[in-house]
Amino acid sequence: MKRSLVVLAVACLVLSACGGSGGLAVQDAWARPASADSNGAVYMLVSNGGADDVLLGASADVARAVEIHETMAAEDEMDMDDEEGMDHSEHMSGSDDMGMDTDVMQMAPVDSLAIPSGDEVAFAPGGYHVMLIDLQMDLVEGESSVVTLHFEQAGDIEVEVVVEQR
Repeated sequence: MKRSLVVLAVACLVLSACGGSGGLAVQDAWARPASADSNGAVYMLVSNGGADDVLLGASADVARAVEIHETMAAEDEMDMDDEEGMDHSEHMSGSDDMGMDTDVMQMAPVDSLAIPSGDEVAFAPGGYHVMLIDLQMDLVEGESSVVTLHFEQAGDIEVEVVVEQR
């Protein structure tokens, strides 16, 4: 009986030390190859098994500046009631005569990004990403670099980012 209690106590300690209560996890961090003096983007999956948290920003030695960005469809700035009577909203959200998607996409910086408890946020092409502005070195396929994510509750989390063509 006494031995069972000791084993149970040790198991509880091991589970709590391994993050059994959850917390932030960053998986599959990657970036496409890019040249120095250009921009790059980092993609990943951030999972939150702990309390609500907020991504406040990021930093990296490989870039002059680092920002959190979101890619979204640009709003149609044309006058919807022009003299030709063309319905620009259909054109902007549809296809052109060759079947190509005609939506215009734009990026915008995000001041902060909530990572709710029990949720995950995907940083992927066409969505959220970590923008590496004015790269100070080439991002070479097969190599890796470190990006530090700054969270409100969890603090700084260093992430190894692998450069690969996807």
